[in-house]
Amino acid sequence: MKQDYAKALEWYNKSGNNNYAISNYYLGQCYEFGTGVGKSLEVAYQWYKKGADALEPDAYCCFKVGEYHYAKRNPYGVLKTGALLALSVIVPVTSTVTVPAAILGAGANSVMSYEKFVNSEAGKEMMKYYRKAVSLGHAKAKESGRIKEI
Repeated sequence: MKQDYAKALEWYNKSGNNNYAISNYYLGQCYEFGTGVGKSLEVAYQWYKKGADALEPDAYCCFKVGEYHYAKRNPYGVLKTGALLALSVIVPVTSTVTVPAAILGAGANSVMSYEKFVNSEAGKEMMKYYRKAVSLGHAKAKESGRIKEI
C-alpha cells in the first residue's frame, strides 16, 4: 500500500487543531524530519508546544519542547572546544596543552553555563516542560538528568 503523506498531514492537522495532542506530536515529527513537508524545526517546535500546552498534554510533546530549549542553551560552547582541538591538530607541539585544556574547559564551561541557563527565563521554561513530561510518565525525561531540583 502506497503511503499518502498529504492525506496523513490533513488528518493530523484536523485532529491537532481539535486539541488531540498526540496528533500535534506527529505533525511535529513530520516537520522535524521533513516527512511529506519541508523540514522546519521552528514549525515542528510550534506543533510540539501546542501538544504540550493542550488540555490533555502529550508527554512526548512536553519532552520535545524541553529538548528544544536544552539544545539552544549554549550554541557557542561547542565552537570554543572545537577551536582548541583544531589548534592542537594544526600545531602539534601545543597538543599536550590544548587538548587537556579543551576537554577541561568544555566540562567546566558546560556545568557553569547550564547552571546559569537553568536560572534564566528560557531555562525555567525548559524545566517546566521536562517536569511536565516526567509527570506524564515519559521515561527518557526521567532518565535524562537534566531536571534540576528547586
